[in-house]
Amino acid sequence: MNRPTSPYHCYSATDGGLIEDPEQREEMLKHLPAVKVLKLRVQDKVVLIMDVYDTLRKGTTGRVVRFADPGRSLALEGTGDALEDIPNGTTPCYPIVDFQVSKAVVRRSLVLPEVFSVLSPDGLGGVDASRTQIPLALIPEPIL
Repeated sequence: MNRPTSPYHCYSATDGGLIEDPEQREEMLKHLPAVKVLKLRVQDKVVLIMDVYDTLRKGTTGRVVRFADPGRSLALEGTGDALEDIPNGTTPCYPIVDFQVSKAVVRRSLVLPEVFSVLSPDGLGGVDASRTQIPLALIPEPIL
């Protein structure tokens, strides 16, 4: 397969949580599967790093087929005139991925940011640190 030549789309994570010290927060977040900066382009092979739907589970692989903002993606799915309502360039574009759900089934899905959390060990339900990022990891392609 030819190496992709399309431009990269970069997604910088947003970090938060109760821990205010940046070094301590970063130490907690480094154990999460979500990276600080994710760079993707059309034809990249990816893997889900968290469950996002009943049929799209962590570990499901797929290929990026294009990028679209959520409103434009919905219009492409046949939900009416959302294309008219959202001007170009006002919302970020997210990856649309063809996931291989089974040998015979491919599911196309717009992948939006999700929150990855490090919960407080005291059991009170607090979130010590969190990272909001696209729940995908790049699968390196072999160089031929």
